[in-house]
Amino acid sequence: MASSYSTDLPGGSGNAGGAMVGRALWIVLWAIVALAGLAGGPAGAAGKRVALVIGNAAYPNAPLVNAVNDADAMEALFKKAGFDAVIAGKDLDRASMSRILDAFQDEARGADIAVVFYSGHGIEVSGMNYLVPVDARLTTDREVKYQAIPLDDVLASLDSVAKLRLVLLDACRDNPFLTGMKRVATKGAFTRGLARAEPVVSNTLIGYATGPGRVAFDGEGGLSPFTAALVERLTEPNVEVEFALRRV
Repeated sequence: MASSYSTDLPGGSGNAGGAMVGRALWIVLWAIVALAGLAGGPAGAAGKRVALVIGNAAYPNAPLVNAVNDADAMEALFKKAGFDAVIAGKDLDRASMSRILDAFQDEARGADIAVVFYSGHGIEVSGMNYLVPVDARLTTDREVKYQAIPLDDVLASLDSVAKLRLVLLDACRDNPFLTGMKRVATKGAFTRGLARAEPVVSNTLIGYATGPGRVAFDGEGGLSPFTAALVERLTEPNVEVEFALRRV
């Protein structure tokens, strides 16, 4: 099953309503809870489980309040759940993001379940999504492919995972380069958020903090609204998944 799911949070820009939240989050988070045992399932029952966690906040001209906090919280969540390996990086430049992605791909080889969580800026150019390192200086659209990390590269790092490949993107903040980026290689207007990605690899789920082309709040301290809801509801003991996700 290759699927892409967008989620809107109440209070965020472009909220699409509770039906979309219930359907999308139920599918994405049921996969984590049921298959990865985050809500008290037996450790090791799902086979080898690995996670990659990245939080980028220290952008010189567009800093984020909560991205590193989000990453710390999700890293702790995966470790508490007994994942076999949790690779984490904070405030990474492009070279560091490439290295940590390579290390994760090696660790994920042969795993049954692999999860990637990213909190930070993400942009879309010509229908392709990119995760933005903290050292990116994107003055033109042509520079994006050289200075940012394509989401396709993240998905490719999961190719050898046997059962579930899950990517959670708390990355749909406003494009901080929108006003200053010159259009050289593309036509049409830039979007404010990420485009919908359709993974071609089987058993892949992509969860977004908001809908395509829309903007999610970073929050005002602590965690982003999306990450805060994940952390709070996924760790509640003895709560049925559907009820927990209604709370999310």
